[in-house]
Amino acid sequence: MKVLIAGNLFPGCLEASYERAFKAEGCHVRFLDTGGLNRFLRNIFTEGLINRRLAKACAGFNPDLFISQKSSTVIIESMIK
Repeated sequence: MKVLIAGNLFPGCLEASYERAFKAEGCHVRFLDTGGLNRFLRNIFTEGLINRRLAKACAGFNPDLFISQKSSTVIIESMIK
């Protein structure tokens, strides 16, 4: 199973716990670090930037599961080719 996790990557964060848990189950995990942009500078520019990063992360990976923390604003169409 392929899992894509979007959120802020730092030691002890919930997203890192998800990453460890899925890897322990033998899943391929790719992480999209939103870098805290959307939490502090939420506007159309940063949402577009995050969604472009999401589109690049999905390219060629085709995740079976996508997990996004509530602080991450993503447009699901970014994942569709």
